[in-house]
Amino acid sequence: MTAVIVFCFCWWSLLGVFSESVSVTEGDSVTLSVYLTEVKDGISWKFGEIVIADINAVYKNISLHEHRAERRFRDRLKLDHTGSLTINNITLTDSGSYEVMNTDSKTKLTMFYITVY
Repeated sequence: MTAVIVFCFCWWSLLGVFSESVSVTEGDSVTLSVYLTEVKDGISWKFGEIVIADINAVYKNISLHEHRAERRFRDRLKLDHTGSLTINNITLTDSGSYEVMNTDSKTKLTMFYITVY
């Protein structure tokens, strides 16, 4: 099992996908940064397999899909023009994997694993 995990991290590194583990205290805010100065292509943020936010670079439009994922993110998400996602008042049910994807090239940019305690 350990060999599979190591292989996956190595493979993602070769593909340019970076991952980061983040630990957060319940009730705090966390910002997941993709380290872009501006978004030139479209991006989308997923919690597990559910799209929770995206940026349409053509129309310069930011959309939050707080009604998805059983409304767990209602009034708690913020997405800025650099693609960084902030989750306010984080809860235990927000623990899990988050990924940001370039929607134009269909490539993963970054993965985050959040643990809320």
